[in-house]
Amino acid sequence: MKIFLLIVGLIMLIDGSVFGNEFDPSQTKIIESNENFVIIENKSSLVQVSNSFSILLNKNYEDAANQECIKNGKIFFSQEEDGPNASMFSDTHYIPLSDYKGKMFCLTDEEKYQTIVNVYNNFLKKTADNCAKLQNTHYDLYSDICIGSKESLRIAKIKLKEIQKNPIIQAKLLCTKIGFREETEKRASCILTLMLRGD
Repeated sequence: MKIFLLIVGLIMLIDGSVFGNEFDPSQTKIIESNENFVIIENKSSLVQVSNSFSILLNKNYEDAANQECIKNGKIFFSQEEDGPNASMFSDTHYIPLSDYKGKMFCLTDEEKYQTIVNVYNNFLKKTADNCAKLQNTHYDLYSDICIGSKESLRIAKIKLKEIQKNPIIQAKLLCTKIGFREETEKRASCILTLMLRGD
């Protein structure tokens, strides 16, 4: 009986059932925030949570990071992937510093889609032989990952090209790189100047 209770207790600790499930926004502390990253701590909830496939960043930390990144003219790389592909992105957009503190990276839309393209390209290169073997098999989780990765790569490349060809987005990116903050007159003037010059 003692062994059973010990096992149940360990399982509850591992999946966060005992500690870290209830996120209290009032306990969120922004330790550091700049245009490249945000360090967030919240003693009420774990930085990482697990699903049946992998360990992911807690959605509450994502939301807090995105709010801070937006203040600095960028976005937080939100965990768009769900399921077996999600773990491919974990080290591209955040680093857990402790159970309750994490460093989240702020990106431009262009940097975000370039990251997605790089991750899928690397994954598909590493798994090319296995994906080829599974190409003509019936339903299999691995073949779904291969097919899904190819489709996600195709979509990310399209979005990246759209961003790179859009003069308004490029002007906004350049003005952000120069140091103009979101929603300021100086940034708007910078964007307008670049648009009129055709840069």
